[in-house]
Amino acid sequence: MHQRIDRDALVLHDPAVLALTREEADEAIAALNGFFGEDGLAFVAPHPHRWYVRVPEGERPVTVPFDDAVGANPFGRLPSGGTRLRWRSMFSEAQMLLAGLPLNAAREARGAPALNGVWFWGEGDAPMPRAAPFSRVLATDPVVRGLALAAGTPGNEPPATLAALPPSRETDTLVVLDALTPCLRRADPDGWIEAARQLEGDWFSRLLAAIPAFGRIRIVLPAERETRVFDLDGAARWRWFARTRALATHA
Repeated sequence: MHQRIDRDALVLHDPAVLALTREEADEAIAALNGFFGEDGLAFVAPHPHRWYVRVPEGERPVTVPFDDAVGANPFGRLPSGGTRLRWRSMFSEAQMLLAGLPLNAAREARGAPALNGVWFWGEGDAPMPRAAPFSRVLATDPVVRGLALAAGTPGNEPPATLAALPPSRETDTLVVLDALTPCLRRADPDGWIEAARQLEGDWFSRLLAAIPAFGRIRIVLPAERETRVFDLDGAARWRWFARTRALATHA
């Protein structure tokens, strides 16, 4: 992760700003395993932007999801729990370890943000396989793709537009469009508006016309305080008296 002083407080920033290379991730993972290996931690990075850590039995911490911590001061949201391991101390130790790596000297020389911490979050056990509610899942989010894989459901990236989605009335398809999430993480309102307009043009403005191809369409708009759900079916096409509003008015 990347953290820096903003005004008068330390603030966590979206790790996407780091744009780590495979070589940088490998250097950091090797350093973390060398330092924390005696504590029983094992860090892995199957992708440079997604890291995981295996924790000894009985030492799993209680953590705060990164989305709830990004843009805020981390102290008060640090991990806790465990019996032998001191997770808050390990947070500070990881900061110092990563800050001193050669990769950060190279990043500083080219004006890139520093890799200067690890945010421990997402603790849990691998889920047991269960019946899949969808026949196919289209998403870029690794958590969604992982859940689909665990359920034995085919998963792929969504097409760029609704028009490119193959029609199907016989199977249930889940499409996850998360272009707004990075904008929220980096507190970028202009980027959010532009991404919402893109989604509106490529997907949501075309939904009514797509009902015959899919039979029924459900829209789920999750937000921090509530989740809004809209169902579209054949009858919705004839509600000509209802005023059409853009996606951003609901999200």
